[in-house]
Amino acid sequence: MPRTNMTRNWKMRTRSINNPVCYAVLRMFILMSLAFSAGGIRSFASEKGDADSILAVLFPDGKAIGQPYTRNHTDIRMVRVFSEDEAYGIFRRLCGKKYIFPVDDGRHHYHACLLVKPYTGYLLYSFHVKPGTYEVGVIYVRSPELRKLGIKELHLVKAIKMKK
Repeated sequence: MPRTNMTRNWKMRTRSINNPVCYAVLRMFILMSLAFSAGGIRSFASEKGDADSILAVLFPDGKAIGQPYTRNHTDIRMVRVFSEDEAYGIFRRLCGKKYIFPVDDGRHHYHACLLVKPYTGYLLYSFHVKPGTYEVGVIYVRSPELRKLGIKELHLVKAIKMKK
């Protein structure tokens, strides 16, 4: 059967849907929305302070957290931490009081949380980093509103202690 433009376009359109991470987060979003509508889980989206705390963590003193990862990618930030617990603590502060759930794409394991209003999207935390670097984790920001503010990823890098 010859390939037509219609079959090529269909494959391109379904490529992002077939991504296992996207599918797992979408599935979890649907399950959580059903639970919220049933009233079994209390929604924290109406509480004040959650959206403000995200901005307080990402923009302390009005400037973006950390420093640019490279000169060409200022939307990818590098944040120095002293331990893996501190790195995961930053992710937990960004998520606030929301439920953090595991996501697995078959190769890597992530932790994810959905953002509160007025933000849409979700955050992914990954322990899988480039070997040979001092990185301890990466937070992927999957929110159009936060990306417009200039943050796409947070690379959490272990701070080197100076010897005396």
